[in-house]
Amino acid sequence: MAEVKNSGWASLAHIAVDDIVLSIDGQPVPDTATAGAILKADAERKSRHIVLHLRRGVHTLFAEMEPVWDAPSK
Repeated sequence: MAEVKNSGWASLAHIAVDDIVLSIDGQPVPDTATAGAILKADAERKSRHIVLHLRRGVHTLFAEMEPVWDAPSK
């Protein structure tokens, strides 16, 4: 992650700057374009949970986010 805002969703999920995203919802993330495509699909489905597999230094961990999607505009 390049930036984590205080009190933002990533911060609440305990995601830190310099974490490396290995997968999102079990799908490998080799680059930022793939991450964007997976997250865009999650947004279109309005997924209730998004699970990130992260590498932090020599450790790996999972972080689960429960996004609140915006209501469709009228």
